[in-house]
Amino acid sequence: MVWLVAGKLEPWRFIGNAGEARNAFGAVLSDALRQRDPGASEAMLAREKAKPLRAPLILTVVARIREHRLVPAIEQIIAAGIAANNILLAAHGLGYGGEWRTGEAAYDQYVHRALGLGASDSIVGFLYLGTPEVLPPAREIPALEPFVSHWNGIRDTTTARVGEGRGWGSRVGAPAGRVSGAARWAPGDFSRAPIVRSIAHGSIHHDHRCRCRWHGDGQLSEA
Repeated sequence: MVWLVAGKLEPWRFIGNAGEARNAFGAVLSDALRQRDPGASEAMLAREKAKPLRAPLILTVVARIREHRLVPAIEQIIAAGIAANNILLAAHGLGYGGEWRTGEAAYDQYVHRALGLGASDSIVGFLYLGTPEVLPPAREIPALEPFVSHWNGIRDTTTARVGEGRGWGSRVGAPAGRVSGAARWAPGDFSRAPIVRSIAHGSIHHDHRCRCRWHGDGQLSEA
């Protein structure tokens, strides 16, 4: 499990939505779409209203951003995103499924106000959680090389740009030339590390595009 301290700010907040409250949330989504697009058809509005019914539990993950001289807003948003990912890891570990979605509703101020969010709050995702009825097809594993490069030290910082210049970005597995005095890592093909390969290949993911239903007595935390 990944944990990001983020200056001990704990900038993550969670809003649960289950049962009949999903219908109310669907009405909020539909009303927000109507305001964004006055020309939206009745079919589009009905589809938006039905979205929360795709899973028994929707968890809205919010980044509550505060001014901090050492922790910029982007790091607080990332911390909330890591918290969302941890929830997906935990749910899958318990035998449930989950899908992380955003869409225009995540950035709509009408939705923010309906959920009681403050001016500095940001929605990082809607987590749809439940028991999978169907599983997604297996993903094709991409090649590793486009995602990982070897940094060998930039010798001329006056002319080099990020990603360019002598000493930058040999492909994984290429000979690592002479490094500058600032480069402290020993040359090596770190692409062989299992975790690097798993992340780059996309085998660590939670994209369970699945229909969901209640499980047991309807409490997500109980198997």
